Amino acid sequence: MGICACKVKVITPVPTTQTTVRTVPKIKKVLLKFTKDELRVLKDLYKDLSRKTSDDEAIDKNTFIQFFSLPGLLGERLFQKFDTSKQGSINYEDFLLGLSSFSKGTLEEKYKIIFDLYDLKEDGVIDKNELVTIIHNTYKETADLLPLPTSTTDTSGGQDLFIQLGTPAKHPMRRIEKRRTTSAFPDEEYPVNKEKSIATQFQERRVQMIAAHILDTFGDKNTLTFQDFTNFLSQHPKIFEVFRASYKEDIWLGVQPDVTIIRERKQRKRCRTIGGLVSAQTFADFRLDKFPSINSCDFSGFLYQKNKETSVFEKKFAALKKSLLLIHENPEDKMPSGVIFMDGCYVDIIGDYYVSKKFGISISHESSAYNEINLWFDSRKERDEWIKLLEIAAKTRKFKEFYELKEKIGHGRYSDVHIVIEHASNKKYAVKIITKARLSHNEAEMLRSEIAIMRLLDHPGVIQLKEVFDTKKHMLIVMEQVCGGELYQRIVNRKYFTEYATSQVIKQLLEVVKYLHDVGIIHRDIKPENILLVDESEVPKIKLADFGLSQLALPGTLQTLSCGTLGYVAPEVLAKKGYDNKVDLWSIGVIAYLMLHHRLPLDHPEKHELIEMTLKAPIDFSVEHWKRFSPQALDFVQKLLNRDPNERLSAEEALRHEWVRNPDGFIRKSTFRETTRDNSISVDSHLSGLLYHPEFTESSSTIDKNHRYAVQSLPELLAPDIMSFDRFSSNCSSSMQVQS
Repeated sequence: MGICACKVKVITPVPTTQTTVRTVPKIKKVLLKFTKDELRVLKDLYKDLSRKTSDDEAIDKNTFIQFFSLPGLLGERLFQKFDTSKQGSINYEDFLLGLSSFSKGTLEEKYKIIFDLYDLKEDGVIDKNELVTIIHNTYKETADLLPLPTSTTDTSGGQDLFIQLGTPAKHPMRRIEKRRTTSAFPDEEYPVNKEKSIATQFQERRVQMIAAHILDTFGDKNTLTFQDFTNFLSQHPKIFEVFRASYKEDIWLGVQPDVTIIRERKQRKRCRTIGGLVSAQTFADFRLDKFPSINSCDFSGFLYQKNKETSVFEKKFAALKKSLLLIHENPEDKMPSGVIFMDGCYVDIIGDYYVSKKFGISISHESSAYNEINLWFDSRKERDEWIKLLEIAAKTRKFKEFYELKEKIGHGRYSDVHIVIEHASNKKYAVKIITKARLSHNEAEMLRSEIAIMRLLDHPGVIQLKEVFDTKKHMLIVMEQVCGGELYQRIVNRKYFTEYATSQVIKQLLEVVKYLHDVGIIHRDIKPENILLVDESEVPKIKLADFGLSQLALPGTLQTLSCGTLGYVAPEVLAKKGYDNKVDLWSIGVIAYLMLHHRLPLDHPEKHELIEMTLKAPIDFSVEHWKRFSPQALDFVQKLLNRDPNERLSAEEALRHEWVRNPDGFIRKSTFRETTRDNSISVDSHLSGLLYHPEFTESSSTIDKNHRYAVQSLPELLAPDIMSFDRFSSNCSSSMQVQS
């Protein structure tokens, strides 16, 4: 048997190559969600928004919050959701991603985005504190839309008794010289005005009732899960609409308008038109859902733009919708060919009528990257009507059309303060006129941030910001006029506060601070200069002012910026280990100590020594002085001046303290009019001491005996004058001066 031999072919193995699966970039997937027309409008909108920043490459936070118009923490939270690159600004990719996640998502996905905005702690549920904070932030927009149990409605008439509101004091508090013992107060007891407390308690009670009712109805009485929150939104669609409207979907999610209906309606004699403008009322009987790009517009009409290449006037159709000016090539167009966000823009007349035979206006912005936009009209009447409407949309109305400027009552490095009279009501207000040319970019941004916080607040215990007029050269801030002076002045003038009066003033201050903390705001500079007195009674009503160092803070987050005023600032701020809103309670404790003891608990002429004392030195609670006051007063002050913020009372806990809640029960009648035996003790206060920030150095040439601590914190160094505008604009003194 033979062996068959065969040729064996050597087969070399084929080398294995790793095939990589190409992933489509996320932005390309997002682009597929939009139509071509939508992308064109969104790109034009993004360019217009980004031109309002100095670098012309991204949308800054201020412009973003103005455009989306969600108040307070919600605007901050939405900005964080869009800013996926964590650059502090929104690029084009972030802009599209953020819009698509909501506008192109399912209803459940939209609910989830709103849920995440409410979930401030980002722990997957919404608790009562978070719900209360959001309700406070959106109170003006949604209070009437939220459910309120009829069985617990308020019995005071059902009306909101709230007013609107109102940065750190610059000038130092002078040393109070030794003085003689003053005479006793009259025998009558001090009347306590309860009006402020009633208004405060009513709003707080209503917000708490709404939050509790939502948790009881849709949650487990303590928290809301996502499913619970979905049920809540589905039964309250108007709340959902508040968020949907912020995305301005009706601007860029457009469909074909039925222009024939428009033309037929315009031919009716009953139509209301203004010059060449067509009022929104003109379209009242139309099926407005057929042309959402001009749906519910304030006004619309024809105008002209110059072709950049041929210089020929091209007729356009424009629709003004709130703060957006939409430019169409003609009314039949499905989508606008141009979008102009008017907020913060300036409208001026341009006059070359004899050359162009048109009446023109220019739209400009303070940003150097913003190119001026010119629009033209057939008649002067049309142009003037458009100017008025665009100025309202831009929030840059003419100040003199609403107020009459009166005498000057103060001035500072950047500003002048005047009394003004409102034409409509004949009421007096104070206005601070700030010259923009004197402000740096950072100072201007800080001022706008402060105004945004003040607009958010709505409480009778804070200074009222009536309105702001923004022009190319000036910013005019109209405030309520408060004529009782400052708590600082009352202390300096040796007008002694008794224990009872101190208790009632501190109670008002705690009510304000509790409201601020509920909204999510830390004041960070509470001191006597920033507390205004409405009247000169022994127990005056107060208003908290100066929100220049205030900060929106999410629950559970710690702040790190060292700022405030030495002598009042909490030790944890100086320790630079992070702090929360309890720093405000330390400051209130210092003020209570000062009003009772007539001296600061910790004080020293040298800044660094005062810092060390604040961190470590014991506070004097000697029996010799405190025996004249009730044990409850001593207990209250000690619990606020606790260096451990975890052991320190919160604003809510402090309001429940017996010394604040029920002083009539234990403060002897004699103490109502008792004076201190050692009034000769001086308030050895160096209130000009401002905290150091490592980015800045001390200038020895600026130090004098009245300014012992010239080193300032970051915000105060950037804006030492503008940050105190509401205090100066609200004072009635005609001799008011701000030290530069």
